[in-house]
Amino acid sequence: MKKSHNAITKTNHTITILDELLEGLPIGTNLAMLHVFWAFLSGSCYRVAGALFPALKAIGLEDKAVRRAWAATNSGVWQTTTLIAQWSQHVESLPEWQRHEYEGYKPVVADVTAFWRPTLKNCPSKHYHPAAGRAMPAVIFGVVGKWEKSTDSGSHCRRRLNAYTPRSE
Repeated sequence: MKKSHNAITKTNHTITILDELLEGLPIGTNLAMLHVFWAFLSGSCYRVAGALFPALKAIGLEDKAVRRAWAATNSGVWQTTTLIAQWSQHVESLPEWQRHEYEGYKPVVADVTAFWRPTLKNCPSKHYHPAAGRAMPAVIFGVVGKWEKSTDSGSHCRRRLNAYTPRSE
């Protein structure tokens, strides 16, 4: 099936943005993480219920590249908070970006959150929990959202957030 020029242009634009986002990572980790992000963005992870190995194979990677991408995800030199901050800076630098406020809330382009796991043994990551007043063992992930208008409640127009979060098993 032949791709349209528009689809190729969007793909090239997406790869260019990913390249800029991952530019500061060590050589090797940057390419491997580009593969991981492309597996997410292309929909390959969705089609295989979030399984990373099959998603990486589905985008056409050889076995060695799949293992390198897994190693970069698992033990590469990168931080979610840094990537999210760079993504926010990129989006906020776009000419069409405008900061909004809704009833005192100021939506952000991207943020981090966590699933707190206080009983998880040897959890390598921690995240600050306001109720506990300290950092607790947690699985940390990034959230990127998109605000959309919703008029499903009659004439009252409200906004809702579509957030991209891990898929439950």
